Amino acid sequence: MKFDLHQRARFLIGEARIAGIAPQDLLWLRSHVAGCAECARYEEEVVGVVRGIKSFAFDSDATMTERVQVAVAARIRKPVALRWWTAAAVFLVVAAVPLCERVRVARREKADATLIEGVENRVWRAVPLAMEPLIQSQPEQSK
Repeated sequence: MKFDLHQRARFLIGEARIAGIAPQDLLWLRSHVAGCAECARYEEEVVGVVRGIKSFAFDSDATMTERVQVAVAARIRKPVALRWWTAAAVFLVVAAVPLCERVRVARREKADATLIEGVENRVWRAVPLAMEPLIQSQPEQSK
């Protein structure tokens, strides 16, 4: 990709007017603008636009200024409210996950207990009545 010196110069011209640029960039820009008529015209146009904007002034009533300030303040507060709602939603999810896990474990334990009880009932029904005395006598022998 070929680097375009004119694009760099235009970028630096804008940056110099807005935020300032490093001294070495300023030196490069001055030497480039001195040798390039196209970039020199561009810099003159930017200077003219900035001068025009700075000279632009208008009068406004106090209520308009107040309305603008209220609108800006409301716009700033919206993201804060959104962040609070997001934080609340995250908190609820974080709190709900362990609760849901406990409910799931309790249901599984109840299902396991019901299954074991059903198996025990079937086993006891399958044991013949004739063997009941043997089962009841076993605890007496251990005494």
